[in-house]
Amino acid sequence: MKRVLIVEDNPSDAKIMTFFLEKKGMHVTQSGDAYKALDLLKRYDFDLIIMDWMLPHMNGLDALKTIRSDSKKQDIPVIFTTSRSEARDIKKAIDAGVTDYIVKPVEADVLFNKIKRSLKQDSPLQFFKIPFNEGGTSVLQLKIKLVELSEKKLKFMTSLNITADQVVELQIPIFEKLGITKVNVKTSASTSTEEGYLVEADLFDLDSEQMFKIRTYLHSLEQEETL
Repeated sequence: MKRVLIVEDNPSDAKIMTFFLEKKGMHVTQSGDAYKALDLLKRYDFDLIIMDWMLPHMNGLDALKTIRSDSKKQDIPVIFTTSRSEARDIKKAIDAGVTDYIVKPVEADVLFNKIKRSLKQDSPLQFFKIPFNEGGTSVLQLKIKLVELSEKKLKFMTSLNITADQVVELQIPIFEKLGITKVNVKTSASTSTEEGYLVEADLFDLDSEQMFKIRTYLHSLEQEETL
């Protein structure tokens, strides 16, 4: 049974989420205050935290930073539920280490899918950066999971829906091993799945040497499969 800590100062929201998660067979503990939630984390083990941003005494963002600074608790998935939907706010939460982000009102099926996705995030993850032009250029950094790679295309999973025709800068360990520190791709499609969004993208701006390295790497994988 998964143990979930809900940190929400709105009794109605907390009650609804608790009812839904208990129906799904989860053990739920509630806290309406970030300080009390941090104290609970010291005394008990939780598999997941669902936390509001706007909380009394200490906001959810500062509570999240405190959790991520604790070596014993820093890997617990944390999902934010908040009415703050601007890109700059999402970036702040991601920079602080949030696992996922839900804009209120919270729908039951969306919440449960994000919970399942957060609890599954135990495989190696990479990062990508996408620019937001909002009073200047800032950078949003998110975790991704590489799913498929070919000479000209790739597919990756992420928690954010990246629409088509977006230029994205990737930093992936596979490419770094090949001496390619950064890769630019242009997204072509995004499909919603239970685990997140499956994004398809085309590789571009690679020189002939980099393309040769990728082609050689893929060929070596094919050779290993035939052995």
